Amino acid sequence: MITSFEDKLTEEVFHGVNSHEVRKKLQGFLVKAAERKLDLLNTVGNLEELKAIPSHQPDSPLRDGQDKYSIPIQGDLRLAFEWNQGNASKVEIK
Repeated sequence: MITSFEDKLTEEVFHGVNSHEVRKKLQGFLVKAAERKLDLLNTVGNLEELKAIPSHQPDSPLRDGQDKYSIPIQGDLRLAFEWNQGNASKVEIK
């Protein structure tokens, strides 16, 4: 389950808010892809469930060295998060 977001944009995408910031950063098809990845992350109970889906294998650490897992959305766009006690926290779209 997602317990916190790193930024407002990611939280808006998760809640389906189509704000100016969301439209500015993500094209329509990327918003839908990000929503699917956020929903997936919100439903998994552990990292093993997430690793079982080949296209969603989290890798650690992320390129920026922030000790976060990540899920590719498309191209260089990724969903980064920390994993603590069965929950995703500090979730962000990078």
